[in-house]
Amino acid sequence: MADHKSLGKDVLCAYGASAMRVLSWVIVFGVLKRHSDAAFANLGLLRGTLGIFTYASLGLLPALIRAFSQSIASPNASPVDNLPVNIIPDSALSKTADKSEVFKAGTQLAVVSFFVGMALCLILIGFSSKIYASATGESNSEIRHLILCLGLGICIRQLADPAGAWLAVSQRLYIDNLIVIVTELLWTVATVTCIIFPVWPTHQIARDAGYTFVLFSLLSSILRWLCIGKSFSIRSVFAGLFQLDYPLLGPILFSGIFITIAQVADYLYSPTDLLLIKHLLYDADLQNYLPALHVDSGLLLLGSGLATVLLPRAAMAHIGNDLPQLKKYYVIGTLMLLAILSSAAIVFYALSDQLFTLWLGNPSHGTRQILPLILLNTVIGGSGMIGRSIMLGMGHAKTFAKSVLIAGIINALASYVLVRYFNMGLTGIILGTTIGVVGRCGIWMPW
Repeated sequence: MADHKSLGKDVLCAYGASAMRVLSWVIVFGVLKRHSDAAFANLGLLRGTLGIFTYASLGLLPALIRAFSQSIASPNASPVDNLPVNIIPDSALSKTADKSEVFKAGTQLAVVSFFVGMALCLILIGFSSKIYASATGESNSEIRHLILCLGLGICIRQLADPAGAWLAVSQRLYIDNLIVIVTELLWTVATVTCIIFPVWPTHQIARDAGYTFVLFSLLSSILRWLCIGKSFSIRSVFAGLFQLDYPLLGPILFSGIFITIAQVADYLYSPTDLLLIKHLLYDADLQNYLPALHVDSGLLLLGSGLATVLLPRAAMAHIGNDLPQLKKYYVIGTLMLLAILSSAAIVFYALSDQLFTLWLGNPSHGTRQILPLILLNTVIGGSGMIGRSIMLGMGHAKTFAKSVLIAGIINALASYVLVRYFNMGLTGIILGTTIGVVGRCGIWMPW
């Protein structure tokens, strides 16, 4: 009963955090659209493509959740050995490893990932004039500032991933989500204020959103670290930051690398679609696609809450050899997501005219024409989020990475061919995604 109460509290807070993430960007983009189409397009384009900085985290959060689960597992618990484990076996990560040792190793990797992320940021800034060649009327200086701010904010947030992983496995995930709710709310208020009123000496509305993103990313990380102060001696962790424990770092890092490969493959979906639209189609197509993309991202967050909550529980169930519970998590979780996403998609489409008018100030007829296909991809793709959590919790990061990579390549190639050789325009971009999503999430994942 206590576990059910804990699960319910985690799920409720996870959905609150998901809703706040959606609402914060909806409000910011709505205000931006009313002040500058160019700023709206630039910030939307960069937010849609700068997922590259999440790769610098080296898959640390799910890898640490798995490692922490082993460090606190019952002495009698053993990994399921009748299933094919295709990454470094659990035996490589000593079950006698103290949680503090795992935490120190995770912190070391988090610091490395921060500097890797900032290196990627500088490289991207150097090539920004080619990658983001734009007819929006904004200077490349604006693009470079946004890349730096968004990249720095993402990397700062990921510095606190070891703290987030511990909160997840210690059944305090709700605290992590409460931090998200508070900081996203504060970021929204601060950003809208900066857009409407010239707070900074040089008032650039998209750039102001970047500045506030860095500020509240820092606040989020600080709060996450403060919440685990009673579980770990943070001072001793940082004092031993350069004392590397290679036997412990190796399994966490290699597991994280496969997760990172899957994250890199995610770049072959909507970010690649954005770049294909940018170079093969017209600015009007980009303007029509961006709102639909934000709708897709927002609805997917309805599933990410449940998937996030099930990840640490799947890891504990697998380590405890509880296959019935693992199967229950997958089947019930997937059916719940299908019901949630299908209902949300139907409601949004039915009210899309009014919602787009309220949000963007006009009914966005071009966006509404492509919305049914976008929502279909959302429902099918979102249904695979529970399977992702189960596979990562079981340690099957390599298999998951392969599936995402193959489907991503299919998506990119199909989208390019449909636009370049069949002249299907924006519809071709979305159909290419449908092919990849149906293959991976609709057919392969359940199988």
